[in-house]
Amino acid sequence: MTTAAVIGCGDVSVVHLQAIANLDGIDLVGVCDADADRAAAEARRYGVPSFTDHRELLDAVRPEVVHVCTPHHQHAQIAIDCLDAGVGVLVEKPVAHTIAEADRLIAAARRHPDVKVGICLQNRYNATIRAARALLDSADLGAVRGGSATVLWHRDPAYYRARPWRGRACESGGGVLINQAIHTLDLMEWLLGDVVRVRGHIGRYALDGVVDVEDTAQVLLEHAGGAADPRRPDGQLCRRARRDRHRTAGYHCRPVVLGCLARTTHRRLLPNAARPGTVLDRAAGRGQITASGPPDLSTEQLTQERTDFDVDSIWLRRRDLA
Repeated sequence: MTTAAVIGCGDVSVVHLQAIANLDGIDLVGVCDADADRAAAEARRYGVPSFTDHRELLDAVRPEVVHVCTPHHQHAQIAIDCLDAGVGVLVEKPVAHTIAEADRLIAAARRHPDVKVGICLQNRYNATIRAARALLDSADLGAVRGGSATVLWHRDPAYYRARPWRGRACESGGGVLINQAIHTLDLMEWLLGDVVRVRGHIGRYALDGVVDVEDTAQVLLEHAGGAADPRRPDGQLCRRARRDRHRTAGYHCRPVVLGCLARTTHRRLLPNAARPGTVLDRAAGRGQITASGPPDLSTEQLTQERTDFDVDSIWLRRRDLA
C-alpha cells in the first residue's frame, strides 16, 4: 500500500483527491491547507487528519508521496521540503511562478536522485494525444507542412476575485500563458519538438483594472528542426510547423496538421481511434472528418464534441525535471 497526502485543498485538489480515492493500493493519509476550515472539510470527507502546515503533515503522517495543489508561488518550496524529507512529489503545473524558483526545485531534485518528482501535465496521457504521437512518430504520413492549436478561453472578474492570487503576477507568475494555456503549450512542444526561440506579444484588454497579468497572447514558437507556431489572442494559440519529422498539435479548439491531417473544430479523436496508417481528411461541412485506415475505423469513432477541455500555460524548466 502506497501512502499519499495532498497539500493545498483548493479547486484543483478535488481531482487529485478523487483520483487517489479511486486507485487501488493508494491510501490517503492526510490533507493540508493554510485555510484550516478548508483543510478540515476535506479531512472529514475522506476520514484523514488535517494540517495547516505542510511540514507538520510530513512529520506526523510521513506519506510516501505528496500532491502539491497550492497556488503557484508556493509550489517550489513545498516540493523542496518534500524532497528533503525523502517524500516523492507530484506538483501541479506550473513548476513554479518564476524561473529562479523552478531552478531551486531542479537543484533539489538533483540532490535527491532517488526521490521521484513529477509535474502534472496530464494531457500527454489522453488516449487521443498518445495515438496522435504514435501516428506522427511512425512517419507513415510523410512530412508535416504545418500545424496549429487555438485556445479560446475567457475568465471573468469573478474567477479572479474568488482566488486573488491568480491575477497577481507576483504569485501566479502570469496570466493566460501560465494558467489557461500551459497544457496546450506543453502538447505542442511534445509533438513538434523542443522550443528554441520564442517571439510574440501579450496584453491585458478584457481584464485591465482587475488583474496585473496578461489576458491575451500571440506567440510564435520555433522548434528544433525548423518547426514554428504562431499563437493568437485571448488564450488563443496558433502554431505552424515545418519539419522533416512527423509531429503536430492536437486537442480541443482547432487542431491542424497541414499536408497530412486535416483540421477539426471543437472536436477530438476518441480513444484508440487513430492508429498508425490512419489518414484524416476534411470533409464537407464544418468540423466533419472522414477517415481512411483500418476497417474498424469509423467517423463516429473518430469524433466527439468536446466542451470540458481545460488548458493552461507556460511551464518553467519542465524539461529539466524529465
